[in-house]
Amino acid sequence: MNDEFVYVKDNLISKLNSDKIVASEAGPTISGINATNVKQYLMELCWAVAKASLLPEKFVIAVKAAVKVDAELHSLLADVIWYIGVALDTADSVEARGRLVEATKEAIQGAVTTARLLQERCEVEFLAETGLIVGNSTIFHKKEIRVNTRLLYTQNKFNLLREESEGYSKVVTTLNQFGVDALCDDTVKATIRTIQSLIGYFDLDPNRVFGLILDSFEQQPENGNYLKLLPLFPKKNMPHILGFKFQYYQRPDVGQCPMSLYRLAAELISSGVVSLDSLYGHLAPSDADALEQRDASIERRLEAARKIGVINLASGSEEEKPEVPHEKVAMTEEQPEEENQKYGSPPAGTGGFTAARALVPRSGAGPSECCSFSA
Repeated sequence: MNDEFVYVKDNLISKLNSDKIVASEAGPTISGINATNVKQYLMELCWAVAKASLLPEKFVIAVKAAVKVDAELHSLLADVIWYIGVALDTADSVEARGRLVEATKEAIQGAVTTARLLQERCEVEFLAETGLIVGNSTIFHKKEIRVNTRLLYTQNKFNLLREESEGYSKVVTTLNQFGVDALCDDTVKATIRTIQSLIGYFDLDPNRVFGLILDSFEQQPENGNYLKLLPLFPKKNMPHILGFKFQYYQRPDVGQCPMSLYRLAAELISSGVVSLDSLYGHLAPSDADALEQRDASIERRLEAARKIGVINLASGSEEEKPEVPHEKVAMTEEQPEEENQKYGSPPAGTGGFTAARALVPRSGAGPSECCSFSA
């Protein structure tokens, strides 16, 4: 009947069922089982139970009589039970699966494996049959979906400035201390701990805290210790948060971008915190619009230059026309241009000359066309 088994033969099964083999603390009473073949032995035992050859209540004795019970055996037996349970998950294996369930209950009670390991590895339906989960498998699946949704898909509700400003106020105060508490080499570590504590205690949005650090650094560009605070935050988000600051000044109702923000961007680029490529997409205008503006500006200047010294004979005598200086003619016809953030973002004077020079091929302009390149 069990000729396909290598270790669990009919003779051994008969002795186990008739209580002729018992477990002993002195040593194994079933010989020949070691670390290399224990998995096969356990699988044969489970199959023998499923096929109604071995009584489920003799399963624990069969295990303890052959191998030493330890944490490794607990894990190995949990894997074997999972495997056999999956193999018996068919409509024509209901009775065999029921016998395996009984043997599993005996294994837990006999401490040859643990309920925790089985809960981690076995299928929900099998766990419901063994009583290791509360309720049936359908109820458990619904609970599982709710828990996974709460853990993986529910967004954190951060405490935004418009809701409660106390936490952010403390962050601003921490970042802008003066005197002995000012941010320096001696206070960087303490400042990092304080910011971490404030984020956790007030449930602050880390991206907004990072923005506050950038604001403080922008106002104190000479204090390089602000750079030591930045590793607290994900580097992939940094260019986007910095880019939002530039996008704010692209609104028609807001003035030009301050030079302090350009210096901040140049410092972050030269320090390797952000790359020019990652920030480039947030700057205005687009490359196509910048080229159009450049061509239009050149055309206006050429047109103004062509009008210098030209006399319109059809407009009357020279005595009738007031004399207009050439410089004034050129200035009155020159139209204001939209601010180009891409020219201003890496000022050469702050260590951004290499990054600034990289913008020239993209814009099609020469270095002499932008004062930032020659700063």
